[in-house]
Amino acid sequence: MSNTENISIKNKKSKQKSGAAVFFRILKDMKNIRGLLAIVVILSLISIGLSLLTPKIIGFLTGELYDLWADGTKISENFSTACILLALIYIASSVVTVCSTVVNCNATSRYFTYGLRVGISAKILRVPVSYIDKTPTGEILSRMMDDVSWMSSPIYGIVDSIVNGIIKLTGISVIIFMESPVLAAVIICVVPVSVFIASRLSKRSEKYFDESREINGKIYSVAEEDFAGFATVKTFSLEKSRFKKYESLAKVYAEKRSRGDYMQSTVAPIITFTNAVAYI
Repeated sequence: MSNTENISIKNKKSKQKSGAAVFFRILKDMKNIRGLLAIVVILSLISIGLSLLTPKIIGFLTGELYDLWADGTKISENFSTACILLALIYIASSVVTVCSTVVNCNATSRYFTYGLRVGISAKILRVPVSYIDKTPTGEILSRMMDDVSWMSSPIYGIVDSIVNGIIKLTGISVIIFMESPVLAAVIICVVPVSVFIASRLSKRSEKYFDESREINGKIYSVAEEDFAGFATVKTFSLEKSRFKKYESLAKVYAEKRSRGDYMQSTVAPIITFTNAVAYI
């Protein structure tokens, strides 16, 4: 059995790990940025609190304007105060959101991905020579560069999804139930539809992303072999055959990646549509 087949088998076995196990492993590796993530969580909670205040103020202002238009009722003295308060809330929310984004980006890019690359480099120095001999250099480079970079997006989104998603959804649900239980029931019936559609599409796109990562590792290996054995390639006139091999892998990678990106890009519009239906 070839080295490439051995690597493919190992990759397939690694994919069998449950999502929960991978999630907790990522949380363990995030211990060096826990302080920064705590700051992000606090800023996110402040932003959520401010965003939950705005509908009440907008409702008051809208009611005042409607009464003025409907029967000429004089606008109350609190109208100007409410406008100023709403403007201050928007400004504060924007500032907090910017600060949260900056801290989150620094925690993810400057510390988390940096720590992973340093850890991988240290691990390579400890592995036996046999591992290096049987593992294509391109595979190792692909793990150190592309895979680590791809991890930054989900790490960045973990706090955003958990805090801004779950907590904000909970807060909105409580407020809606206090205002109108009937409307709350309608919206809650629509939310699971969005979650179901998003989860199905995400699972389908995950398959294509996994396949594209495998192909990307092979592309790195081919490129590394060609440059390392450049003299051999020129001596035996292997330029065309090596180019065709690289080109075929690149085409497969582009196809898998485009399918994954397409499936992933459909999630947001579908969720927006279902939210619009709930709004209607």
